[in-house]
Amino acid sequence: MRFANKKLLVQLCGRGDFLRRWRRVQLVREALAETAECEGCQKLHAEGRKKKFKDPFSAVLSVEHHFHEPEECGRLGVLVHAVANQQHLLNASWYFEAADYLWKVLVEAGEVPNAGDLKEGSKELRDEKCVRLCEVVDVVAAAVGIRAYHRGMGEPGPELPSMPEKDEMPYFARVTDICSSGLSFDSSGWGPRLEDKDIKVDVYEKMGLVKSGPVKSITNAYAPGSKWEPAVTTSYDWFTWSQTAYPPNVDFFRLLGSFEKEGASISRADMESCLA
Repeated sequence: MRFANKKLLVQLCGRGDFLRRWRRVQLVREALAETAECEGCQKLHAEGRKKKFKDPFSAVLSVEHHFHEPEECGRLGVLVHAVANQQHLLNASWYFEAADYLWKVLVEAGEVPNAGDLKEGSKELRDEKCVRLCEVVDVVAAAVGIRAYHRGMGEPGPELPSMPEKDEMPYFARVTDICSSGLSFDSSGWGPRLEDKDIKVDVYEKMGLVKSGPVKSITNAYAPGSKWEPAVTTSYDWFTWSQTAYPPNVDFFRLLGSFEKEGASISRADMESCLA
């Protein structure tokens, strides 16, 4: 588990799907260094347990946060702290406001190629906004998971990764580079996913990713992992890590597949995998 965490941390600080490497490292550093100690987050967390906020994005934005990274983590610190500390507040309203906010920051920083080509109100623009937020959520959530492991073991947090001397541009410029239909949105959740039949498997495989049965199954609209998948390599690295963190994962997906066969039975071994 310790080795898997170290490997995942290196991957989180690597080249991004839709974000520059520099951005990803900064997100990881902020998630590891400051989110657990931010007094503003702690106060908001306590308030959020007592009442619901009509506008959670504004509520998180209004708190006096303490950021570790310069320029409030490149102006993305409020998103890092929200994902790391305020999951109980986040909803569809927060998600789409956060996507708009992230897009504005990235466009103003010149980090979105040909952003002006996308028409306001179009599906294409919504897809590009949301896929970048998906990557932010993936990176921050995975980093917080690594931090939680260290805390659970009674150990000091992992050493902060250094900012890279050399930046790297993301693998993709548009969602359609990896999935011809862009993002899909379902009533089963407010996060987007990829439509399995439209994923460009040749692109996937050229990057060294394998569409195995368990990995393929996360595209299902009802699978929680489907909301991670649009950030392709990031979700793949997370899923690979999860095979170490949750050994029954593969057996669980195999078990779910057995229900598709009429009259399929559940073996004792399958039941024990679920219980584990």
